[in-house]
Amino acid sequence: MLRNYYRDQPSDIAGEFDPNIPAVRYNFKEPYGPPPARLATIAGEVFHNLRSSLDHLAWELVEEHKPGSATKYTSFPIWDIPPAPDKQGVTHPPRISGGVSPTALAMIERVQPYRFGPVFAGDSLYVLRELNNIDKHRHVTIRGVRSEGSLLAGTPRRFVFSTRLKGVTEYGAELEFLSNDPTVDVHFSTTFQVVVQEIGPGIIMPLIDALTRTREAVEEIVNEAQRTCFPPKQAPFPD
Repeated sequence: MLRNYYRDQPSDIAGEFDPNIPAVRYNFKEPYGPPPARLATIAGEVFHNLRSSLDHLAWELVEEHKPGSATKYTSFPIWDIPPAPDKQGVTHPPRISGGVSPTALAMIERVQPYRFGPVFAGDSLYVLRELNNIDKHRHVTIRGVRSEGSLLAGTPRRFVFSTRLKGVTEYGAELEFLSNDPTVDVHFSTTFQVVVQEIGPGIIMPLIDALTRTREAVEEIVNEAQRTCFPPKQAPFPD
């Protein structure tokens, strides 16, 4: 869907580059259309399924530790605020209803967003939690495109440019900027990407980054749990 969206957008963009001005000035001959609403729907389903998979993992961790102990409150905690200390001043890891093994609990605590201090807003699990919670009530806010990762080489000076579409992937539309002045020795390109913009939780990033980072984070947790918290399954027909 992202690739199709980028292909359908106009690539004949003009503008002006000035090394004394921090932002490139774009002049869209045709405005970029908004991303289709279904893109937000599908993204929300991905976030929901990733979050749900962690809750399923928590259930299996409880059942592995003490069969029959999982409850309707068993879920995988994702906290941006550390647990409050008890009356003795001791801070305990997040509690999982039904209980898990010390190994599982240590793993769960280690990946909590609050472990990263005040910069947790960029943590992948925090992003997953917030975007999944938002999607329960409305679509995640997916804005149009913004320029990401500009590359400038040569001798920069002021020039007016047009653009050429170099290629399209799910990671964006790569545009090459062509100076209208042949004496300008400069090579300039950038990538336009669809952006998630949720001001409240402080999540502003390309949609593809939100999807891939949250998926990779969940996959890493599941793989570690499989490796350290569950005994190897005995082969049905041992040698």
